[in-house]
Amino acid sequence: MSEILDKVKSFIKNSVNIDFKFGECVPCGGSKFGGRPDVPEGFEWTVYNEMPLSFIAQFDLSEVSPYDKDGLLPKEGVLSFFYELESMQWGFDPETEGCARVFYFPPEAKLSPAPFPDELDEEYRLPEARAVMSNKMFYPDPIDLYSVYADECGLTEEEHDEYFDAYSDISDELPEQINKLLGNPNLIQDSVLLECELVSRGIYMGSGSTEITEEMKKAAKEWVLLFQLDSFDSKDFCLMFGDVGRIHWYIKKDDLANKRFDRAHLILQCY
Repeated sequence: MSEILDKVKSFIKNSVNIDFKFGECVPCGGSKFGGRPDVPEGFEWTVYNEMPLSFIAQFDLSEVSPYDKDGLLPKEGVLSFFYELESMQWGFDPETEGCARVFYFPPEAKLSPAPFPDELDEEYRLPEARAVMSNKMFYPDPIDLYSVYADECGLTEEEHDEYFDAYSDISDELPEQINKLLGNPNLIQDSVLLECELVSRGIYMGSGSTEITEEMKKAAKEWVLLFQLDSFDSKDFCLMFGDVGRIHWYIKKDDLANKRFDRAHLILQCY
């Protein structure tokens, strides 16, 4: 197993691992899941198909920065994530763009808790939990290696099968819930890299019949994981994304570098 892991070690990426602690107070602008979002004056709550998006999480980037070992995110400011929870769009249809949003509030912005829109049902007003962060390195998912990075990793079919087995053993040792900023995703279905690229081109991905070209694979490498959030199923709180799934926000490298977080794209995957 160690030999096959050595062959893919250059694809290991740093992540900011996140645990959420319910029942703990979070100061204004602090890193958290749920509760009321802290926003600047004049903030307009986004609506999708006449439904307000739910506030999912926010991160104080000065708290994140010590764990962002590659320095990909801004050092300061607040990154805030919203998603429409009633319809829970999957993100494979270009027509559903707008079902999720990411906002970046610079450090000079004066933030305060926003009231929930009257139209937002109680079940979509999520309970608050403090975000506790740490650094963790994740091996690449074999699906990404096979579908996007096959030419770079140089694994034979037999070696790829070996790596799939090794990755499965590693995954068995991970916690049931894996939340993170940046790094390699924990995939349930196909490559999100490819899906984001194709949807950004206006291609509907619900049919599974799209021909993937080498140019598409090359362009897919420009997308990076921004935020992965798992389903919750505990005594504190239950929230399912599909059938025990995960949501992933991805963003292009140039947009990340230029703080164009409004261009991030959400994909839902489940079992």
